[in-house]
Amino acid sequence: MIIERPISFPKDFVRALRGCETLLDLGSARGGKLDKLCQALGATGVGYEINPEVVKLARQTPRIIIRVGDAVEAIVAQPERSVDGVVMIDFLEHLDKPSVLRVMEYSRRVARKAVIGTMPLECVPRTVPGPYMEHKTTWSLRGVAHLWGPAAVVLHDPTFHLRLSSHKGPEYVEKLRREHYHGGPYPEWMLAVLRFDIDARKIFS
Repeated sequence: MIIERPISFPKDFVRALRGCETLLDLGSARGGKLDKLCQALGATGVGYEINPEVVKLARQTPRIIIRVGDAVEAIVAQPERSVDGVVMIDFLEHLDKPSVLRVMEYSRRVARKAVIGTMPLECVPRTVPGPYMEHKTTWSLRGVAHLWGPAAVVLHDPTFHLRLSSHKGPEYVEKLRREHYHGGPYPEWMLAVLRFDIDARKIFS
């Protein structure tokens, strides 16, 4: 099911994860988003980030732990039904498609209640210096819906990334557009929500 409407962080993410007390976050960066979600949910979380320099700057709070590690390997090694929710924010686009399919397969095995993730729609992959920031896959709206399956809800928001970037000012917006998106428009974004305990459509109806 595809719903066309603005996405709100953290409100929609918290709604998607309601009832989750333990989270596994893939591609955590410094853990800021995971910390906010855990704080709002009253949950605890473990995140995996492949860049050790980023993990050095990560938040370490009573709610979350950020570990250095390959997130694909981490989800594959995780026991079945071992956490309530699996979270993937700004992560899947950095993988090749076989790795995306693998992560989705194992996320469904690991999560007891929910799997959520964001994905961009881009015509041109983002290319920036460094081995961790490149976007390796591009997706259509239909492709995202197929990847997540008929039980998922996909919130489609063409303005999400631009609205988030705009908070940092017009100079940042133009720099990101010029250097990361080749002078083109910001990519459209989606939040995909898959629930195993309730009908995800009821959350956003």
